[in-house]
Amino acid sequence: MIFLQPWIWFGLPIVLLPIAIHLLNQRRHRPIHWGAMHFLRQASRMHQGAARIRYWLILLFRLIAVACVLLFLSRPLATGWLSVVGSSPSKVIIILDRSPSMEATEKHLGVSKRAAAIAKLDAMFESLGNRSERILFVSPDKPPLIVPPDRKLSELEEVQPTAVSTPMPALVAQVIRYIRNEGLGPTEVWCCSDLQANDWDASSGLWATNRDSLAECPYVRWTNIAYHDHEHFNLAVRVQRSVLQQSEQSAHLLMDFYVKQTGGDLLPRTIPVTIHVGQARTVVEVELSGRETIRTGLVVPIDSEMESGAGTIELPGDANLADNAFCFAFAQPPTLRTLIVAEEESGLDVLRLMASTPANRQQESECEVLPYETLSSLNLDEVGLLIWQAPLPVDEIAKQIIDFASRGRAVIFFPPKGPSMSKNAPLFGLRWDGWSEVDEENVTLSRWREDSDLLRNSESGESLSVADLQISRFCKLDAHRAVQLASFSNEVPFLCRAATESGSVYFCSTLPTPECSSLTDNGVVLYAMIQRALAEGSNSISGVQRMDAGSATPTDLEHWERIDGGEETIVATDRSNHAAVYRNDNRLLVINRAVGEDDRTKVDEPTMKVVFDGSNTRLINDTIEREAGFTREIWRWFAIAVVLALLAEAFLSLPNMSVARTVSFGRTTR
Repeated sequence: MIFLQPWIWFGLPIVLLPIAIHLLNQRRHRPIHWGAMHFLRQASRMHQGAARIRYWLILLFRLIAVACVLLFLSRPLATGWLSVVGSSPSKVIIILDRSPSMEATEKHLGVSKRAAAIAKLDAMFESLGNRSERILFVSPDKPPLIVPPDRKLSELEEVQPTAVSTPMPALVAQVIRYIRNEGLGPTEVWCCSDLQANDWDASSGLWATNRDSLAECPYVRWTNIAYHDHEHFNLAVRVQRSVLQQSEQSAHLLMDFYVKQTGGDLLPRTIPVTIHVGQARTVVEVELSGRETIRTGLVVPIDSEMESGAGTIELPGDANLADNAFCFAFAQPPTLRTLIVAEEESGLDVLRLMASTPANRQQESECEVLPYETLSSLNLDEVGLLIWQAPLPVDEIAKQIIDFASRGRAVIFFPPKGPSMSKNAPLFGLRWDGWSEVDEENVTLSRWREDSDLLRNSESGESLSVADLQISRFCKLDAHRAVQLASFSNEVPFLCRAATESGSVYFCSTLPTPECSSLTDNGVVLYAMIQRALAEGSNSISGVQRMDAGSATPTDLEHWERIDGGEETIVATDRSNHAAVYRNDNRLLVINRAVGEDDRTKVDEPTMKVVFDGSNTRLINDTIEREAGFTREIWRWFAIAVVLALLAEAFLSLPNMSVARTVSFGRTTR
């Protein structure tokens, strides 16, 4: 509770005035012993205890009435946390989540969660007279902004929406470091977010450090303002692939994209999807019958003379416009280059054959095989796919492969052959854990992802013959942190994708040899896996670079030309935070929101209590349509308390009716 006129509390001694009057009133009457009153005093002793309690209650209500008058005059403000009493702090820190999920709106209001939070913060500071210094944090990569007292938050460029996910663990750590480094005293922290699980990352190891640091700062009061989504209808769209295909007469794009419903009732719907490429506009109707629908192999006609370009895919308006559009780019396909590192160069000729045979005969393809025993370093500059059939690398070669994947390339790991070589240090969070025989006849490959990734259905919608594969031996895989793309009926993984920020890293738990599997005999599955991984890894070589908003971008990005047709003007230093496509000579850069922004999973209140366990924190659930701000004047409640206290005091001061009737009766009979 905060008081707009705390100087009123200098009158606090006035509360003792009823006690002083009571004591002075007792001294006015001197006791005189009179014999005739002796029997009357004995008769009234039985009522003396109740009368004394009554007198104390009268005094108590008088004290309450005076105290409530003081509270009434000091104009108290309540923030929903009445356990803390004091004046406004000297420093107020604001953490604002500007991720795309915060742009969800109420249809009848047209105000986003982000805008509602800013408006209520401005109203709160205005009611406090802007006496506190405000410090704004929006990203752990940017320094805090000191907001002048005469400026509103809504007037700042730094509070505008972005396509960047907000890494809350790192942002909270930045705030705590600032408080400690600056030696701040009593500080109020207001954190406005929709508690999206992708942003808060409750499993991050940073939270343990943050909790310990906050426990050392008991003078910091932390308030989390949570904006939860209502079940309004909302869709999100994302392009997974855009490949240019040309002939002498025409050109077109092959596109894969998905439409995901993130809010509202799951009813069958037909969604019009609009694709813009240059001046061309294509509208496709997509049937949505569940939570998500995937469209693969969509042919989008374009100008036959276009060798590269960009476009956008858009959905109709819904509750959140920030996830209704997605940018994409395309260029002439590069030469497909594959590097195979194997224990025995002659033992895996099938991999060389499948990697050097492109699905598009007009596209060039190259493949090189290196023996593992003589390997000292790797040259991966022009390579799109690395196939590694050997013990997992360590030291310098491991660093090269990690850097290779971070540049958007693809890696497929096959297990080493030798039993003594199957256990080694993990890479990308995974490691091999020893060979096993498949000795159960009912163990089959019955589960795999048909909607996306390497084992997805063909462009015609036909499923790959994964169920026909026969596995005799497999290498166990410690894959707790990976995404299982295919697994046996006993839950043992067959194909996994490592969790990486960029690039495509896969682990296959068997070998394409007759003694291990039928991957060679049933070559369709293996060929599809290699060619699809090669296409993914070669995208970054084609001159098209894809990045999540907020990631590190070229230092000269301000000199690049925007080509996706966007009309809004983006400040050069802020370009990396917004979805767009840029060109610099033959290079194209595509920036979009991260895939985690399409997941509307929230961090619940029990998890938030664990995240801030032991800290001086509170959680306030707010909504866009709630008109009440974060603070409100509550003097009316104290005015009502004064009236009630005086009424109670007056009631207790009434004479005892039974005694009055007795006295009246005695006078009548006399």
